[in-house]
Amino acid sequence: NIFSGWECGAVSGWECGAVSGWEPVSGWECGVVSGWECGPVSGWECGAVSGWECGAVSGWECGTVSGWECGAVSGWECGAVSGWECGAVSGWECGAVSGWECGAVSGWECGAVSGWECGAVSGWECGAVSGWECGAVSGWECGAVSGWEQPHCSRTGE
Repeated sequence: NIFSGWECGAVSGWECGAVSGWEPVSGWECGVVSGWECGPVSGWECGAVSGWECGAVSGWECGTVSGWECGAVSGWECGAVSGWECGAVSGWECGAVSGWECGAVSGWECGAVSGWECGAVSGWECGAVSGWECGAVSGWECGAVSGWEQPHCSRTGE
């Protein structure tokens, strides 16, 4: 994947240094972008820089926005920044809404709305309320009202 003039190859065990002034490790290539870091392939992290992309490690992709981070390949989370997208890890997608997080579980999707929505997987739905999180479990539903809690659902910060 090429964006803002740099490339990162996917090879087991590589690391990318920070800022323009990176050092190569066996088997990969890194271009020039200011202020980003890449960790090891198996469970690596991408730093925060406006307008960059991360290539595939076990089939996931990272979109382009300023100020967000992506964690480990299997079971990773996406930070909160308006206008970003996260690719698939075990089959899920994240839409574009400011201030929310999506956990990593197989088969569910999150749409793009101010206040956000979650699509159906094993029969559950999540309404649109600001500032809350929903876990991923089969067979439960979440309503849309401020100040409530249900199993695997809680307001942000609690």
